[in-house]
Amino acid sequence: MSPDLSLPPIERLRIWFRDPVKKLSGDDAFVCLSISLSLFERYVYAVLSEEGSNADKKSFEKKASDILQIDLEVVNKFWGMYRTGLQHFLQPKIFESNGIKYRWEICGNFSAKPELVKKAPNLYIVRIDPWKWFNLVFDLWEKRPDLLDRLSDFPLGEIY
Repeated sequence: MSPDLSLPPIERLRIWFRDPVKKLSGDDAFVCLSISLSLFERYVYAVLSEEGSNADKKSFEKKASDILQIDLEVVNKFWGMYRTGLQHFLQPKIFESNGIKYRWEICGNFSAKPELVKKAPNLYIVRIDPWKWFNLVFDLWEKRPDLLDRLSDFPLGEIY
């Protein structure tokens, strides 16, 4: 059977990711967050590719900081904690760096963008609302669907 090429890439993204996530709720936030981290990673790398920039960790975090308009340190802690943790171990990572402990919190009352909140002299929380984050990330794709085909090593699949 031939692929259905009549569906534009953004419509495939809606069918494969947005529509299923919209059916989730409550503790499904971990699934929502995991999917949105991958969507954001693809978006940042597509922007870097369009700009002809390096795709290394430093360039990624700088571009993510620019896109989200948040501090580079927040991006660094958020990405190391949430993306690495969820995508590899199904839970955000907790860690200690320079005598400071970093923990995570997710809640529907938090911001769409990651926040770094000081709870005690040596304790910081990286927190986010997974549902708002997903909407923020998906809106990036809605505004720039042309970037979906930007990563030649990872072409968006076809529907057969």
